[in-house]
Amino acid sequence: MQPSSTLQPVGTQQHVGTHPDTTEAEEQSLPSIDLPPDADFYGDYLQKLKEITWRFEISLETYLMERGINRERKPISSWKTRIKSPDSMREKLIKRGYEPTAENAVYAVHDAAGVRVICPLVDDVASVAQFIRELPCFEVVQEKDYILHPKPNGYRSYHMILARTNDSELDPDATRRAAAKAAIEAQEISLSQLIDQLNTSGTFDAVESKGAEAQTGDNRFEFGRRVCVEVQLRTIAMDSWASIEHDLKYKKDVPNQEFLQAELKRCADEMAATDLSLQTIADLINVK
Repeated sequence: MQPSSTLQPVGTQQHVGTHPDTTEAEEQSLPSIDLPPDADFYGDYLQKLKEITWRFEISLETYLMERGINRERKPISSWKTRIKSPDSMREKLIKRGYEPTAENAVYAVHDAAGVRVICPLVDDVASVAQFIRELPCFEVVQEKDYILHPKPNGYRSYHMILARTNDSELDPDATRRAAAKAAIEAQEISLSQLIDQLNTSGTFDAVESKGAEAQTGDNRFEFGRRVCVEVQLRTIAMDSWASIEHDLKYKKDVPNQEFLQAELKRCADEMAATDLSLQTIADLINVK
């Protein structure tokens, strides 16, 4: 993973306190995600990536709205959403040894959909992370703390991979039906045997193990066949540094690379110290 570039694709959309409608009937009014020109690389998965991003945005909007109603300070300054550009995704898949397919883009890596949340203070990052953990509609499947444990180059951020808790592909009955179908098609069990089993036990237990491999993508996928969204939580200072570092990283033929990298690391450490100073000031004036 290259954290400083993960959420820097072609086509992002920034949100600062908009309030999209959340009903199913008005879902089309939700803010659209700017997409790279060749987004059709994702095929039928594109809508799922957009949907999980929309759903997470709704959760953020609700959180901020509730804070506003209670006259509490809002711990989020803004956020940006994006679908990773196909060129970047293909490069990442090949680098990790995967075929550059839409299926692998969605299930083998977990940052095809991304949201970067910008917070004023370091403690706000912790507060928002805890809010995300408690969301009933999402499951946190992975967390990486690059604030407590910065990257060697100085990069700081808090990363969370989320999956929908009511993902239809995880529905037990749907999984059993698919397992039974796979077993029949593979001629591992006959339809009459399946009917006998259902009449006897009412379950597909005998074929679930045979169909499980097909359902999990031949065990290729760390979190199964689940559409995920990567959330990055940063302070304003962390985001500023990461944006500058990203721009410099992709400049060609830059002289004194080692010197520049050392300077960037120094800046990252100084900005981290500034973050801590700002948090201390906020604590002294009892900011809530």
